[in-house]
Amino acid sequence: MQDLRLFPEMTQEEKDVAAWIETRHGAQQAISVGDLAQRTGLDERRVRQIVKHLIERHFLPIGSSVHPGGYYVITDDGERRRVRRALIRRALSILERAKVYDRGPWIHSLIGQLEMQLGETAQDGKQRR
Repeated sequence: MQDLRLFPEMTQEEKDVAAWIETRHGAQQAISVGDLAQRTGLDERRVRQIVKHLIERHFLPIGSSVHPGGYYVITDDGERRRVRRALIRRALSILERAKVYDRGPWIHSLIGQLEMQLGETAQDGKQRR
């Protein structure tokens, strides 16, 4: 990961969370949300918000895993692809659940569009290798 001193726009909370995650390279070394909360003095919900912000706004290569559960620094392209696939599966699952709450045709169309886009993206990734 990059030197956190290069991110003067980061809040102290962000720097604290990022510094702990920086000590964990690879999925097998993931640090749990509970451990991050305890070490930083933040609640778990705030830790999750900060990690989301670190990824989306500061583009830090932070992955998440279920076994062991937690956050870690992505160390190679395989981990990056696994994290991406997990996020896509989660997004599709949420959209499938949304179908139950809204029987309108728009959600089916949206899911179809996403699946097509994801299929195209997957094909692009295979061609680049």
